[in-house]
Amino acid sequence: MTSRAIYIAATEPRADKGAAARQLLTKIPDGQSVAIFRPVVEPEHDELTANLLQVANCPLTVAEAIGVTPSDWANDQVKATHKIVDKFGQLAKRFDNVVVVGSDYNSVISASALDVNVAVAANLNLPVVIVVDAKDRDRQWVEGVVNNAKHAFEASGLSVV
Repeated sequence: MTSRAIYIAATEPRADKGAAARQLLTKIPDGQSVAIFRPVVEPEHDELTANLLQVANCPLTVAEAIGVTPSDWANDQVKATHKIVDKFGQLAKRFDNVVVVGSDYNSVISASALDVNVAVAANLNLPVVIVVDAKDRDRQWVEGVVNNAKHAFEASGLSVV
C-alpha cells in the first residue's frame, strides 16, 4: 500500500496544530484508513495524540503513534531519526493516509522545535502545513513568521502547502 501523508508544524507553542490536524482529517474520504504520527513528543504529557487517534478512529495506541521522545532526540539525533523514519514507514505501509503532527514546544527541544520539525519533515520527505497563531498579532508579524518558517522548510527541499 502506498500511503498519502502530510506534516503539520507549528511556529510557536500557542499555534494549534491539533485544530489543523482535525480539519485535515475531515478531508480524508470515507473508507480510507488514517494513522496519526507524532515523531518527537513526550508521551506522558501528550493529550493531543490520544485526541487525534480518537477523532481519526485510528486503531493505534498512543505509544504506537509516537516516534521518539524529546530526550531521545536530544541525546542522539541520528539514532532518533532512523527510528522515526522506520516507524513512519511501517505506518505508511499499513494505512492509506498518515497525518504527521510535529513536535511541541514544551520539552528539552522547545528552543529548537522548528528546526526539529524541519529535520524530521525533510527525512520523511513530506509536504508541510505551517500553523501560525495570528490572534492579536498584526499582519506584518504573521507574514514574517510564515515567511521565515516557509523558507526553513523550502531550504530543506520541502513543499509548503
